[in-house]
Amino acid sequence: MFYSFGLNPITDFTDINPNSALAEKLRDIYNDDVEMIDVMIGSYAEGYRPPGYGFGETSFQIFIAMASRRLMADRFFTDDFRAEIYSAEGLDWVDDNNFQTVLIRHMPELAGQLEKVENPFFPWDEENEWFLEEYRVRR
Repeated sequence: MFYSFGLNPITDFTDINPNSALAEKLRDIYNDDVEMIDVMIGSYAEGYRPPGYGFGETSFQIFIAMASRRLMADRFFTDDFRAEIYSAEGLDWVDDNNFQTVLIRHMPELAGQLEKVENPFFPWDEENEWFLEEYRVRR
């Protein structure tokens, strides 16, 4: 599977997670055969997650590949994304909206909290008492 996504192949359980105790547990479960590890289990066991991410590199690469394929297979995003289907006003409406406007449209109470947020997928900022330094947005 790693070859398919252009990722470096896993040759040892410590390639998945540098924690030696966890790598040993995986080694025991999979009879020291790293090729037998299930992709889902392996991705859950990945030791590195970029700051702010809930998943590791393998899951990210799968998501990117599948998301672009889903978009390119959607006729309303490709062949039928035209004024004859949406109307000129409809196309403008799609172009002028983003995740932040959708959130605020459906939950107007968030307007004040999202007003100065650049990325609504990452709504917290340094002024919140629960902000963690490791999640600082890199601009």
